[in-house]
Formats: sequence, C-alpha cells, structure tokens
Amino acid sequence: MSNNSPQRLSRPLSLWERAGVRTLPHHIWLLIPCFWLSVLVSSTWVSAHTWQEKTSTHFRVFHQQQPVIAATVLQYAEAYYNQIRLDLGLTHVVLRDAVPWLWEKRCQIYLYPDRQSYRQATGAPAWAGGFVLYKQRTIYSYLGAATFLEQTLPHELAHILFREFVGFENPRIPRWLDEGVAQYAEVGRREAAWDVMRHWLAQGATLPLSQLQTLRLAHASPGTAQVFYYQAVTLVHFFMAAYGPGRFLDFCRNLRDGYSVERALSFATGSRIASLEALEEAWRAFLLQDF
Repeated sequence: MSNNSPQRLSRPLSLWERAGVRTLPHHIWLLIPCFWLSVLVSSTWVSAHTWQEKTSTHFRVFHQQQPVIAATVLQYAEAYYNQIRLDLGLTHVVLRDAVPWLWEKRCQIYLYPDRQSYRQATGAPAWAGGFVLYKQRTIYSYLGAATFLEQTLPHELAHILFREFVGFENPRIPRWLDEGVAQYAEVGRREAAWDVMRHWLAQGATLPLSQLQTLRLAHASPGTAQVFYYQAVTLVHFFMAAYGPGRFLDFCRNLRDGYSVERALSFATGSRIASLEALEEAWRAFLLQDF
C-alpha cells in the first residue's frame, strides 16, 4: 500500500453490538420525531405477537425472546431517566398534573425483533429507527436499530419528561427548545454540536434566532434542518453552562405558566437576557470565547 493511500479507520462498536446484536447496515444521522405516526397506532400492533416483559422501577420493556437485550435497555433507560431529570433540575420538582412513572404508568418500550416486522406493524418510514407516543409514555423500536441506545432512547425520554413539565399542548414552547432539550440528553451530541457550531458560527453559517423560532422543519431543506438541530442543542447547552439548571428550570417554568419567551428569559436571568436578540448575542459570544 502506498504511503499516500488513506488508511481505513475501524468503526467503533455501537452499544447494540456490544450487547450482542448485529446492527443493520444503515445509519440514521438524526432521528426526527414522527408525530404523524401517532394516528396509526392501535392495540393491534402488539396483539399479533407473543411478547415477553421485563420491568424496572420506571420502565416496562416488551421483547420477543431477548431477555438479555431487554435487561440492557432497562439499565440504560433508568440511567437516562435519572440523568435527564438531574440535568433539567427536575429531581426535586413535584409535577402538578403528571402521574408518577410507577406500576401501570411506567414508560413502555416495545422492541420488535427486526426492522421489517417493526415497519410492518407500525407503518414507520424506512429512516425512522424509533418513535414515541409522548402522552402514552410509549416508545417503539427494533433490535439492531442504529444509535437506539445512544441517541433515540435518551432523546425520546427527554421529550416525554420535558413535555410533562411544560405541557404537551403548550404553544409557548419553541421548537428549538423542545428539540434542544432532547438532543442535550443524547450521548455525545452536545459536545459534538458545540465543536461544529463554533466553526459554522465563525463562518456565518447560522440561522437568526428569530428565524429559528418560526422555522417549519417539514418545509426546510436538509441543510437548514441540520443547522436548526445543531443550533438548538447549543442554545440549551449555553443556557445550562452560563446560568445553570436552576435558572433553566425557571425559564421553562415561566413558559409553562404562561409567559412569552422574552419575559420567561428576562425573569429567569435577572433581566440580563430579555429578548431573542440578547439571547442570540450572548450565545454567540459564549460559543466563540477562546475560539
């Protein structure tokens, strides 16, 4: 081999592969929650299968002859549940209307044996490695789904926990905040996005926060959607790093209680950030410091 030939780097094993499941040869760069699939969901999805169940304090995993994998998913799910609540400052918060994740109200995770049976049962598109019914606390995926343990599972759990706090139908929650919180929970996502966003910001390849606030992802180009997701998670990361989980929780609580984004920011930061423009300016300065 010539010295000038590029060396082929070995791909690190996914968590599925470490647990003994062979990953299917496709990769999902980023799972975008598929809300429209909820209309297709019914009890007939699971009635045609013989499911076994493994349980933990907050979760029920339904599987087909895969008890070891189910136990692994339970361990990760419980760890993510605790970490997300800690990151969001929810560990000592009593939610007003939410039912505790206990007994029959535990979060349910259905693991189909392969992608084909998962798609046949749920009608999911080929790119979707999993999706969630937030109000029902139910997640669907399949064995070998790329990045399920590292990205999809914590992402969807964060969506559920966050929305149970701020409200499922709350129109004051901007999409960038909802998706930023979900990505913040993913393994390695916030760090990777931080590095990429610093370079994009230096090159001017970002979206004004006013545009981010109103962007309709269904009509956005792939490039714009990618910028949206990276920018969203770095905004949440910035707020957490600059003001801490306590003030971030205050910001979210203010949104829950009826304040606009601007007023919620102002009250949570002691008037230091009182507008979207001020948030964007502070985010830019924080991101580019020592760059």
